[in-house]
Amino acid sequence: MDVRLRFPLKNQINLDDHWPLESGDALLTFERDGDNVSAIVITIRNLSAEEAPVISTPKETGEIPHISINGKSEGRARRIVARFLDYINLYFAIKVDLRSVDIEYVPATDAERERIDMYGIKLSKEPPISRLPFDILAQAFFASEGDFDPSFVSRMLSSAREALIDEQYIECFRYCFLLIEALYGEGKFQKPDLVRAFCRSAEFRPVIEAMLSEFPSDPLYKSSPGRALVAKYSTPETLMGHLVERRGYYFHGNLKRSDPWHPDKQEEARALAEVCIDLAIGGTHSFSATMFGPEINRRFIDNAKRQGAIMSIEVQYFYMDADGRRLKGKMAMDAPGTTATSDLAVTVNKNFLHWAQTELRRETLVHAVAVDRATGQEIFRSQFLGGEQGLARPSENQSNDG
Repeated sequence: MDVRLRFPLKNQINLDDHWPLESGDALLTFERDGDNVSAIVITIRNLSAEEAPVISTPKETGEIPHISINGKSEGRARRIVARFLDYINLYFAIKVDLRSVDIEYVPATDAERERIDMYGIKLSKEPPISRLPFDILAQAFFASEGDFDPSFVSRMLSSAREALIDEQYIECFRYCFLLIEALYGEGKFQKPDLVRAFCRSAEFRPVIEAMLSEFPSDPLYKSSPGRALVAKYSTPETLMGHLVERRGYYFHGNLKRSDPWHPDKQEEARALAEVCIDLAIGGTHSFSATMFGPEINRRFIDNAKRQGAIMSIEVQYFYMDADGRRLKGKMAMDAPGTTATSDLAVTVNKNFLHWAQTELRRETLVHAVAVDRATGQEIFRSQFLGGEQGLARPSENQSNDG
């Protein structure tokens, strides 16, 4: 049996000529997409059919079958491609998506064909699709017309995030450290001076202190290797001292060291990467301030009105006055948007509560329902007190429309 593993190229290349390259039982070929090469294919030949995937039939009806991938062909093929890239990238920039691979099992005989449960499988480590609020995108667009330039910070953070997603933790750490050093290092190089610069920064020290207090308790970091790292240090000075020391290891004199770091051994830097990217993100919040200025917000609202992207929301609320009478009222508000979303519901609810805290401060708010006037779609429903007393039938309530 042969196993054929296809790794797609991130950037297509054009070759003047090509043919299969053979080394032992491994064969490297280039897959064409028209005139260009779109993938590298590694074929591992003459393997036992025992290395093919095995499908386990579930005992209970409705359960999902379990697929066991045997053998070491996938790991071996990745290493072959990675080592090939180590050399070719000394001359040319070729990027291969090693996270995605199509695997084809090719039986050599009819007997092998009968033993193989499946002949192909696709493995992919795709990052999750990001869910983004549209108002942030709009504010970024309007802010981009100004004179402020966040490009250095933005592109360093983008490179760090991409490296983290790709599990290139050393590169993530290096991007993040370069960024915070540029912003808060005051041009210092020696360890004591650099640590002092970080920790006396009025803007950056609170970020470090927040990390020291939040990492040990925040459920978001429950399974994070960064939590164990942060737990070793109790002050900004000791934590930043460790990071500066690691900078010396990952930035300087690697090939002259007796214990050099290796790009294939990324896991050992994962905790550093997680800690540093959190510090980098916290230390660069001020660079996005332009996006949230009052002028940008006004432009966002004005643009929504011109584009007809305004929803009229009616909130019907129920409350009790000081005498215990059950009353109802309603208020209307406009919100930018074309469709009901979770973010819209939160915003409308927040604005309603702000209004209610002022206008209903002598009454007891019990229940509120918001709907889109155009479609009747419910936006949110909130219960503020337990029991049924605030949910009397609206027709029986007195009215106090607001």
